[in-house]
Amino acid sequence: MHDRAAIRRLSAQGLGPSAIARQIGCSRSSVYRALAPDAALSYRRQRRYDIEGAAVDELLAAWPRMTAVALAARSGWSGSLRQLQREVHVRRSAAIRAADASGVVIRPAPIIPA
Repeated sequence: MHDRAAIRRLSAQGLGPSAIARQIGCSRSSVYRALAPDAALSYRRQRRYDIEGAAVDELLAAWPRMTAVALAARSGWSGSLRQLQREVHVRRSAAIRAADASGVVIRPAPIIPA
């Protein structure tokens, strides 16, 4: 998002919306939104993980080594798989440390020779 404070500062200096848009590198409609009286000085779009991440976090806590693809399928993730992979990568080490600290040891099943 563009710097709304800078847009307001340029407007106070007497520049028009078209000139501000050219200087900042945004559309005129962005300038008009930034100059609206009820517009906040900063704007942050909510990420998909902020909206749907609770279900993924629960699954990751229960199964810290579950793949991002499986997490997406089981949680009903509707966003980008790449975005989910990035978020899981950040959270996975904490989930594994928490699982290891709980004292529960998960060992793979032994391979029985044929």
